[in-house]
Amino acid sequence: MVSDGRLALDTPVPVEAWSQPGDPRGTITLRHLLQMTSGLEHRETANPMHRSDLVRMLLTDGAQDMAAFAEAKPVADPPGSRFTYSTGDTMIIADLMTRMLTDSSRPDARRDAMMEFVTGRLIAPVGIASLTPEFDARGTMIGGAMMHMTARDYVDFGEFLRRKGRVNGHQVLSARWVDFMTTPSPRNPAYGGHLWLNRAGDGNPLFPGQGSKRIFGAVGRDGQYLIISPGQRLVVLRMGVTHGEEQTESLRTALIRLVELFPNG
Repeated sequence: MVSDGRLALDTPVPVEAWSQPGDPRGTITLRHLLQMTSGLEHRETANPMHRSDLVRMLLTDGAQDMAAFAEAKPVADPPGSRFTYSTGDTMIIADLMTRMLTDSSRPDARRDAMMEFVTGRLIAPVGIASLTPEFDARGTMIGGAMMHMTARDYVDFGEFLRRKGRVNGHQVLSARWVDFMTTPSPRNPAYGGHLWLNRAGDGNPLFPGQGSKRIFGAVGRDGQYLIISPGQRLVVLRMGVTHGEEQTESLRTALIRLVELFPNG
């Protein structure tokens, strides 16, 4: 949508709840949301977990309108000043995209508009027909979770990113956008634009200090990994469930050992 001119990285995003004069949330940009520096109060994890904003948004009091739940949060840090991993930021982006595609507030119209966009821009050209996102009751795609695909299609998506948005000789996604996604962000060198980078930084679930710094990936909860290593022409997918710090560390060790079996190009 940025390439289309519908959205801009550094323009404050239009959210009605932030439109009052003097509201510090009114300065939050798309870049802030993509790099997880919105500054909005958010607890991705908590003890017990059901008290986390993630669980509340996805499963309990925020589940009917997840973006509204995230948008209602107050500012905890000035926008752009601090990295805080937040699925809420992703939900705000999903709602923003939907509002760029349709003026309708009907849930079915919102779902249809987003699915038409995703099918035309991603599913059909990349050939990942199994991609099945879930939507909340308001018709907003749950962009930060519950994106279902076969293992083969997840790998094909990783290969799509490894090739910088090119499929069968066609540039489906701007290479400059993939460069943005894989460039270290100012507040956390381990995070780009909604992708983890294999560098030292805050909360990195990859393997900084091991393997190439060019490695990047998407990491889901409980040990789900999509790892892309451009220099090795390699995509590694791990689908499964791993609980606990000790098991997670063992998984990371196994994954980097696997990646290092392949030569760098």
